[in-house]
Order: sequence, then structure tokens, then C-alpha cells
Amino acid sequence: YDRSRFYDGWPSMSQHSADMKLLYMFNIGYYVWNILTSILADRYIHALRTQQLHHVVSLLLLLCSYMYGFLRIGTVVLLLHDPLDIALQSTKLFKLLHFDSMCNFCFALLCVIGLSTRIIIFPYHCILSGLVDFWNLHPAPSTHVTMVVYVLNTLMCVLYALHLHWFKLLIASIARIVKGSNETGFSSEYVKNKKS
Repeated sequence: YDRSRFYDGWPSMSQHSADMKLLYMFNIGYYVWNILTSILADRYIHALRTQQLHHVVSLLLLLCSYMYGFLRIGTVVLLLHDPLDIALQSTKLFKLLHFDSMCNFCFALLCVIGLSTRIIIFPYHCILSGLVDFWNLHPAPSTHVTMVVYVLNTLMCVLYALHLHWFKLLIASIARIVKGSNETGFSSEYVKNKKS
């Protein structure tokens, strides 16, 4: 896939379908909901600050890319992030239901999807595209557009840093499993000492 096609016809938004706009609106609502519920309800999640940072950065990325017509690359970012969320929630569900074989299968799927979509494909297709391809196609944008592109690239790099942090935790969970511990880390993420 030619990633420079993300910017064909930019900045005109008339090329974007109603489906893309609906996908954006749904995801913006989803991230607003997640931010509010994490502030109001999820006080006992171990990694609350990183989760909140992820949701705020994702929301800012969605809003900026929507307002400035970068819907193609924004849609690819969304599509690269969704598969891991499905595997993560499935792993948590099977862990709570004590279906160990399904939990292990979904955890392995989570590792493969996380490595492929968020660690390898995301930086190559999205971050590199914003850092190189945009400037090749639009060598002299206005100062305002230049600032917007820098902000979008910075947000994607922050998102990637969070992915690397979580992938490091995933590798640590794999190491615990290999050493013989049954704990994958998903239940401990949600059970924090309520005295703190």
C-alpha cells in the first residue's frame, strides 16, 4: 500500500464518505466516555494514569485529524488499534470466567496482534507517513498547517511510546508465564489495594 495516498486531495474533506465521518464520531464518543468513566469510576486500576493519557492523546488525535481533514490516516490509526482492544477484552473476559485455554489463546493472539499492528505497522504506515510523505507531497504548507502536522506527529509518537511501554509489560507477563507463574497480569491490573 502506498502510504502517501493518505494525503491525496488534502485538505478537501468533500472526498470523505459519511461512513468515515460516522466512524470518527463513534470513536470520539467512545474516548470521551472512557475518559469520563476512568476519572469517575476506575480509581482502582493499577495503570490509571497511562490509560488516561492514552485516551486523552487518542481523543486529541481524532479531533485534530478530523478538523484538519486528515481522515484517511486517522482511519488507518483507528483500524490498527481496534484489533488489539478486541483481543484484550476477550482475554480479560475468559480470565474472569476461568476458561484458561481460551484465556491463553486470546493472550497469545493479543501478543501477536500487539506486535504486528501497534509496534511494527503503526510506526511504519502512520508515523513515518506523517514525518516523510506529507512533506514530500506538500513541501511548503502554511505555518498553521505546519504546526498542526507537528502536533499530529507528536501525538502519534506519544501514542507509540505508550504502545512500547505496554508491550514491555506484555513481555514481562510472558516472562512470568514462562517462569511458571499462572498470573498473566490481567486480574492484578484491576484489583488494587483499596486502602491506597
